[in-house]
Amino acid sequence: MSGFHDDDAIDSGSPGHLEIGSWGGRSQRRSSFTPAFVDHLIHDVGGVNSIENYTRSYMRAVGFHELARSPSNWHGFPSDDEGDRYHDEEEDLGDDEAQEESASAAIQNAAMNYGTSPGSRLNDAAVRHAGHLFISRQGSLASRMEAEPLLVRKESITDEHGKTITVNIAVGQSTIYQTIFNSINTLVGIGLLSLPLGFRLSGWIIGIGFMFFSMLSTAYTAKIIAVCMESNPVLITYGDLAWAAFGKKGRVIISIIFFLELLAACVALVILFADSLHDLMPTVSVLTWKLFCGLVLTPLCFLPLRLLSVTSILGIVCTFSIVGMIFLSGLVTQESPGSLIHPAKTYMLPEHWSQVPLSLGILISPWGGHSVFPNIYRDMRHPYKFEKAMKVTYTFTFLLDLSMGVVGYLLFGDYVKDIVTSNILLNPQTSNGLSIALISFIAAIPITKTPLNARPIISTFEVLLGLDQRVLAPGEEGVGMTAFARGMYSVLIRVGCVFSFITIAILVPSFERIMALMGSALCFLICIILPLMFRLRIFAGKLPRSTVIFDWCLIVISSIFAITGTATAMMPREVLTGKA
Repeated sequence: MSGFHDDDAIDSGSPGHLEIGSWGGRSQRRSSFTPAFVDHLIHDVGGVNSIENYTRSYMRAVGFHELARSPSNWHGFPSDDEGDRYHDEEEDLGDDEAQEESASAAIQNAAMNYGTSPGSRLNDAAVRHAGHLFISRQGSLASRMEAEPLLVRKESITDEHGKTITVNIAVGQSTIYQTIFNSINTLVGIGLLSLPLGFRLSGWIIGIGFMFFSMLSTAYTAKIIAVCMESNPVLITYGDLAWAAFGKKGRVIISIIFFLELLAACVALVILFADSLHDLMPTVSVLTWKLFCGLVLTPLCFLPLRLLSVTSILGIVCTFSIVGMIFLSGLVTQESPGSLIHPAKTYMLPEHWSQVPLSLGILISPWGGHSVFPNIYRDMRHPYKFEKAMKVTYTFTFLLDLSMGVVGYLLFGDYVKDIVTSNILLNPQTSNGLSIALISFIAAIPITKTPLNARPIISTFEVLLGLDQRVLAPGEEGVGMTAFARGMYSVLIRVGCVFSFITIAILVPSFERIMALMGSALCFLICIILPLMFRLRIFAGKLPRSTVIFDWCLIVISSIFAITGTATAMMPREVLTGKA
């Protein structure tokens, strides 16, 4: 970590300017930093690595989710004529006034098409509109999601024809320490609690081997995401990459996938809450605990994003505490099951080979952080250090996940449950103090993370109904709605979302199945298959043949794993074990 010290410094250059380098190998950019921007980076209260700045950095990472974008932003770019008129209007205004006027015009007329469509490249009008729309998006989302806005700077870009245009580009604010923290916080979640079950279903050889495959393949695609982001400075999010590779349909499909991912995550958290509390107090039914969870979550969904981000950071503290308690329980327990001193019986190969595909989805589920990586990359002060940050992140996360899977499997062997903490809570050798502390941290994770995961879903419905707080044009949907009606719709949306989480958790009560489905149907797709396809499309004809062959092999292998894992996760357990 000693090599990270220069991350807190500002790059030096000619007075008032900074040479950025090439864009796609075809142009040179010179950007200007305002004194306010430099002051923001240097003179933050408490220093750049203060707790407040860590919180703000994490808010930027999670605050601009694809689902929160306005449907009006899904139209195409204005024509070149409109772009020329747009530019002429800007020339008649001062710099600050021009940015404000341009942002207002862009939000009504332009699209979020920052990338190029397949086989084409950005024209000048598209680049100008992308830059101005970038400012518009930050203001719009910040107002309705209480998000921490990204900084932007005006840059002059000269293409190969010698023509200079001005665009607004994201300015990274996060240090490498904050980037590592955000990345670890994204990857480390409740999925690690089901890893011991994954080892039981797959055995030591396949389990450990697939853990290495999951780590190496997702680390590889994380670097690919950074390469794709470097291809165009106006790409911000995962959805932008989808549009750059596949056009408008790509963004729509990604939004649907993200919706399903967030929905499944919220349902899994509810199941974790109810099952864990039922293990501690079996006299209260699981259904009752799920309903109680819904009552607790409903008011929390009304909290502002700033508070939810803080509580989510507390959630990772709870996760690490749970891992520590599991290790401690194994050391203090003297007899099997639940003892590291006398470990349970385990197997090198799976008992039922038909359950191996189910284990693959469970074992890859903790690596589902790629949907946030583009935001994290774009918010870095020094994006060239992203690869170094990923090495630290993946090394730490792999050691944590592998340790959790190995220890949990050693503690309980064939008897390990879908949530390993349930084994500890049900073990008569576990002390009451440890049980109470463990259940307190387990219950805190759904309470702290579910409202934050639900916020993009809530914001989506608010935008669709015209309830977002952006300034609405005359005649636009939402105009004429009273404040009382807005408030009632907002309440109904939040209550409805929580109700849907609880209902699905009741209908699909298996934590194991939810995690397996998330891993097989979503993680393989978001974390491996799509990033590879993005690069193959964006850099078509420019990649070495060996790279193309390797990427396609990885796509095919991952697709086979995803299909078989998803199908297996939908089958009854009796069919997989041959007891039907």
